[in-house]
Amino acid sequence: MQENNPVTPANPIVQTEQPKKSSFLVVLLSILLFISLVIAGFFAYQTQKLVNELQIIRNEELVTPTSVPSTEPTTDPTVDPFIEESNDWKKYTNAKIGFTLSYPSNWMMLSDVDQSVNFGTKSSELNNFSVEYNIHSPYAVDSGLDQISQIEAHKNYYLNSTSFADGGGKELSKQEIKVDGKRAIRYTLQPLSKEKPDGSPVVWIYVLQNPDSVLKIALYGLDLTIHDQILSTFKFTN
Repeated sequence: MQENNPVTPANPIVQTEQPKKSSFLVVLLSILLFISLVIAGFFAYQTQKLVNELQIIRNEELVTPTSVPSTEPTTDPTVDPFIEESNDWKKYTNAKIGFTLSYPSNWMMLSDVDQSVNFGTKSSELNNFSVEYNIHSPYAVDSGLDQISQIEAHKNYYLNSTSFADGGGKELSKQEIKVDGKRAIRYTLQPLSKEKPDGSPVVWIYVLQNPDSVLKIALYGLDLTIHDQILSTFKFTN
């Protein structure tokens, strides 16, 4: 009798799943690649932006006009511009006292007496420029005062008199200046006139010409700019 050998059943084929580790690596590499692309794109954008800005700056430099040397004559800073403008003005020279000045061509010499000279327009209330010589204190007892004290006494006497204005006047400012290198005191005064309460200020300038002589320059009128121009031409000749 044939012996039946037991048949060993074949082992079933078992399908194994892909390791999860491989899937994780793929995802990680994908993320890193994406981040790399983003960073690369960002730097590419910034680089292009910088290139564009540099190009704009370069273009602006190219179109900026270069400065062309001026053909106009330059003014020497040591030259007073007022003197330059007064070349066509009239010139006055006082050989006795020793000074010269220029004044506008449309002005005239209104008076020239022993102690003063006066220039101005036809209407002297609008503009007037005068020079008085040998100024001293109006008080005989003050003859021994120094020049500055005599100047103060002279200024106060006439400022408070009706010859200055029917109501006298008041001092607005006092300033020490130079006139052609000479020491001078400049007063700005306000007339107190009952007829013209809003009258324009008056400028008195006392110039210490030498230890024995003081000149008084008086500037009247609305246009003190012209007066300053005249003053800039004032020169001593001795």
